[in-house]
Amino acid sequence: MTGGSLEGDISWRKPILFGESFGLTCLSVAWIMTFLPKWCVWGWLLAGALGLANFGEVFLVAMQQWRGVPSHFNSSTPFDAAVFFLMAILIMFAGIVILMVTHPADLLRPGGTPWPHLGHPGRHAPVGHGPGSRNSDDPP
Repeated sequence: MTGGSLEGDISWRKPILFGESFGLTCLSVAWIMTFLPKWCVWGWLLAGALGLANFGEVFLVAMQQWRGVPSHFNSSTPFDAAVFFLMAILIMFAGIVILMVTHPADLLRPGGTPWPHLGHPGRHAPVGHGPGSRNSDDPP
């Protein structure tokens, strides 16, 4: 490290916060994975891919800070634009993987439904009613 500042557009604050955030994201997904059956190999492969994507994102943010240029919304050179585009691809991939891992975990929990805010399986919330609304057939 160069001993740079934690303030300003180009600082070590962003790589540090990204590292902490993505580390907590990986820990959270690993905890969710404990609810999946151990034979769900695809889930564990997706979780590993998520870890690599998160590592790649943090690496790119830190690399841009090390180079002394902004990491986000930076298209001042073709290389910077390519780095920002790659970061967008990694984030999109990470979001898709998180959805793919967490959705089966929600379905496999006791009493799990794909959309718990809609109530019991087979019952749909009427149009105009959101979570917390009472239906006419709900007990008082």
